[in-house]
Amino acid sequence: IKPSRIEFIAGNEKNKEVLSRYATGGSTPAWIWREYMTSYYKHNPKPASAFMFTNHYKTVKIDHILFDNCTVISVKKSTSNLTNVDKKPMQIDANKIQLSGMNAIHIEALKFVDLSYEVYDLGLHEKSQRVLYIDPVCFELYGIHLNKNIDDALPSKSVLDSLIIPDISMGFNSGNYKLSLKNFKADFFQNSVSLENLELHPTNVPKQLAKKYKFSSEIYNASIDNLVIIDVGFKGFLKNHKIEAEKICVSGMNLNIYKDKNKPENTFKIVELPHIQLKNTKTKIDIKQMNIGHSSLKIQERVVHKDTVMEVSFSEINGKIHNITNQKVDTTSLTASFKAKLMGKAPINVHLSSSLSPLDNKLYVKGKVGALKFKVLDRVLFPALGLKILKGQLDGMDFKLVSDGKISEGKMTMYYHDLKASVLRSKSITKEDGFLSFIANGLARNSNPNKRGKVKVVTISSERKLHKGLGNHLWKSLQNGIVNTISPFGKRARKNDR
Repeated sequence: IKPSRIEFIAGNEKNKEVLSRYATGGSTPAWIWREYMTSYYKHNPKPASAFMFTNHYKTVKIDHILFDNCTVISVKKSTSNLTNVDKKPMQIDANKIQLSGMNAIHIEALKFVDLSYEVYDLGLHEKSQRVLYIDPVCFELYGIHLNKNIDDALPSKSVLDSLIIPDISMGFNSGNYKLSLKNFKADFFQNSVSLENLELHPTNVPKQLAKKYKFSSEIYNASIDNLVIIDVGFKGFLKNHKIEAEKICVSGMNLNIYKDKNKPENTFKIVELPHIQLKNTKTKIDIKQMNIGHSSLKIQERVVHKDTVMEVSFSEINGKIHNITNQKVDTTSLTASFKAKLMGKAPINVHLSSSLSPLDNKLYVKGKVGALKFKVLDRVLFPALGLKILKGQLDGMDFKLVSDGKISEGKMTMYYHDLKASVLRSKSITKEDGFLSFIANGLARNSNPNKRGKVKVVTISSERKLHKGLGNHLWKSLQNGIVNTISPFGKRARKNDR
């Protein structure tokens, strides 16, 4: 482009694909252009001056930028003596972007087509292993606006309107799991995030995947129909990785957990309870409320030395969690309330609470279980204990306990009648079987209240195995109360404690 002329190179009049990689850029077109222009100005006068106008345009406007078929590869190296615990998160602050002499940049859209991402871990012995990958994904960023401040910086306010990803699929955990979701949208104007059809599933059947691990490990299979996050703190997340939101709404979550107990337990692992993990994490978290609706949970455990599976399920789960935060608010408590159906039959209500003070790690739990025929519990009791329920009715259960993370103590009242069961297994009953020996010998208490109308209220006392999580801790605590209720010698609660 010159003040008096515009020159350009064009070719390929048949509109066919040019196969040569030398047909674009500086190889062929630039050479033709130079030869032509040199010859032209040997016979024609050169312009007397440059362009006869001043550039007053200080705003850049771009319709869209297209990134087609991009691959991003990240490589990290695991070390045995170095961790990233004290590593500061990368901060992104658009307020510090400096562009001299420019008023604004407006990009209507960034469009990514078939973008793939891979992470490789070199490991301790320089052996490369792919630990994360994202299948080719298409997505668009809309409304990127950077406007100059008084100090000549481009601020982060209204930087981006929205991010839309119609479909995404990724693998992680060395390819053992796949995560997919649809219709992801981050609305930076409304400060909201939404997505549909999130699925997490193992790439192999749970039974086969469990065999790959050295220790007994949970295998997860989960799905969520809809997830919406309201009043998201995007700016805080970009600047210091703070996770902040007013409300998270989860609908249609189905979680299945499988565990093979034939594998040894990793007793050297220390598992913190969720409320303690929240306090100890270095990432700042402040979520006011989380709602869970129309969800389900199924837990399956393959029994030791058997090919049978113990199964317990909770359906129609609805719940609310308040104050998911690790900010120092000593007067606030983390609370959670849930309603569900145990084994699809008995209504169950559970309430949990814990102080957010770093000096108080106690967890308070109370709940109620409704009526249920004992026969329904065969899928839990028979595979694990060889206990076959013949008849009986659970009329209800009330429990209350407190845990310091190591020991739980509390009380329980279990109402039931006409309990009759038998022990069906070949090996002899050991002391660890507890109330099984009473059932086998016909000594179990078959009703509460008894024939005289006296109700037995018992104590709960259970020591937690530190390599196991909250679910196991609660189950062992309740199991202790059930044993004390059925056993004729079970420890009763004192009248003053009832």
